Amino acid sequence: MSILSSQFPGLSSEPHVGRSRYAFSTPVSPRRLFLIIIGSLLFILRLFTLPVEAAEYDEYEDYQRRPVSITIWKGISPWGTNSKDVINYFVINLTQGEAARLHGVEIGLGGNTVLEDVIGIQIAVLGNAAGGDVRGMQLAAVGSVGGGDVGYVQVGGLGSVSGGEMTGLQLSLLGSVSGGDATGFQISGLGAVSGGAATGLQVGGLGAVSNDRMIGLQVAVLGAISGGRVTGVQIGGLASVSGGDVNGAQFSLLACVAGGGGLLQAAGLANIAGKSFWLQVGSINVATEPKGVQLGLINIGEDAGGLQVGLINAAAEHRGISLAPVTRVQGGPNHLDVWGSETGALNVAYRTGTHRINSIAMVAYSPFSDHELWIIGGGIGVHMELMRERGFADLDLIYCKLNQNEFWTEGNHGLSTIRLIGGYRLSTGVTLLAGPTFNYFSSRVDDGDVIAPGSSDASESGGSWTRTWPGFIIGARFF
Repeated sequence: MSILSSQFPGLSSEPHVGRSRYAFSTPVSPRRLFLIIIGSLLFILRLFTLPVEAAEYDEYEDYQRRPVSITIWKGISPWGTNSKDVINYFVINLTQGEAARLHGVEIGLGGNTVLEDVIGIQIAVLGNAAGGDVRGMQLAAVGSVGGGDVGYVQVGGLGSVSGGEMTGLQLSLLGSVSGGDATGFQISGLGAVSGGAATGLQVGGLGAVSNDRMIGLQVAVLGAISGGRVTGVQIGGLASVSGGDVNGAQFSLLACVAGGGGLLQAAGLANIAGKSFWLQVGSINVATEPKGVQLGLINIGEDAGGLQVGLINAAAEHRGISLAPVTRVQGGPNHLDVWGSETGALNVAYRTGTHRINSIAMVAYSPFSDHELWIIGGGIGVHMELMRERGFADLDLIYCKLNQNEFWTEGNHGLSTIRLIGGYRLSTGVTLLAGPTFNYFSSRVDDGDVIAPGSSDASESGGSWTRTWPGFIIGARFF
């Protein structure tokens, strides 16, 4: 037996088929092999986790550095104290970890807590918390919180919070919140909130809120709100609100509100602006100084200087154009016209509008011996003063729908009229009217002989009849 055999009984120098010359004569048990591996790893980790003085940066000279650390609960660690004066570079927290700073990667099976700044990556099953700034990434199933500024990625399953400014991406299912300005992408299932200005994209399932100006795109199912001006686009399911001007567009199913003016407001119910928008489209449009176009059922302006098109237009002062059956302008016309014409119908019209541009809404009735005719129509007129306080002229364009022997005649059956009316005021509230007209009749119902029996013969083409003739009106204006 060799010397090796005498000193180590477990070894044999005799050659064995399929094994080395010197080998264990008995196999190593799995339990012994496991203990050897764990012991080796613990020894290596212990070497790496010995305190190292921070000599590279003077600002961290009072800290201890741990290249690798494993913690059981906050500062409890088999390889050293994970305390408040430690900078971790790579740390695994089996439950809840805590350190002064992170300059690397931190993985927490429970949660990660860094009392000061994070430079690197925090990943946790539950939550990440940093008392200072975060430069890098925070990713957690429940929540990620940075007490200071955050850049560049912050993701929380329920919430992502930055106590200061946020630069980059902030994403969560419930709430993404930045205490200061948010620059980049702020997205949340419920609410995205910026305590300062927001630049980039802000999306909230329920609400997107910027406490200061908004530059970019702001989208929310309920409300998109900016405390300052908006440069870009706001889209709110129920409301889009800007505390200042809108250098872009606002869209909402319910209401758009702006403290100043802008380019475009489009809402299902109401648009409200503190100044003027180039275009407001909604059921109700309100602006303090509308200089552009208001298109809706009801248009309201304090000092209107643009174009209002709707059913009811109202303004304290109006220097533009109002197109509506009813226009209310302070000091503007509100007249009731009654007249007759060569058609034999009795006509009644309500004339309103601005001092120069008038809207006309009219009805007429003519009970002839062999047919009955009632008319509904509307038009626009230009008013011109000719004699001081007495005479004037109106140039009108009116279209009338003709309904013959029934409440409503289907198809094309109409009369268009251009008329030049002269008026002379007899007294306050009573004015004589008279003037020539030119009429164009078009119908797919009949040739219009009963409408204007004295006119020229009708022209027929493709089942449609047309007539033209000169005419007249004579009547009176009241109020």
